[in-house]
Amino acid sequence: MTNKKETAQKIMEAFYKDWTDEPHLDDTIAVVNVLREVINQLQYQSFHHTEDFNQLAADDILELCNEIEKL
Repeated sequence: MTNKKETAQKIMEAFYKDWTDEPHLDDTIAVVNVLREVINQLQYQSFHHTEDFNQLAADDILELCNEIEKL
């Protein structure tokens, strides 16, 4: 996995991606951007029987939350 600080920075960049000079950010877009970037950064391939699928580890997400709070 990549460095947690780098991953946290990419998540924050995703949050601010659609930020405009408008009075407020569309919260829905921000949340969707963040969720997509979390998946992009933390997913890994897993194999279950004969099928492969992507997984996320809860511990990785919680560690990332801690790192984002430090930014």
